[in-house]
Amino acid sequence: MLAVSPMTTKTLSHYEILAPIGDGGMGVVYRAVDVRLGRPVAIKLLRHDGAISEESRKRFVHEARAASAAATAATARDSMRCLASNV
Repeated sequence: MLAVSPMTTKTLSHYEILAPIGDGGMGVVYRAVDVRLGRPVAIKLLRHDGAISEESRKRFVHEARAASAAATAATARDSMRCLASNV
């Protein structure tokens, strides 16, 4: 069982928050849906207790950029497979 605090809201921008899936030293990860694109996503929220250092914030941004690049590369690869199979 995860020791996460429940969110008071079920939406964040254009994301519908579904359930917590993990927590760690920096924050909590939630399963969510991007309602604009209709796809599942994971959202990591930093803790609000003021204990996050500037170095931790930088690491968080670096992690987010790396995850985004990996997702973009996978999407491009899958798109190329679809195009190749239609040739």
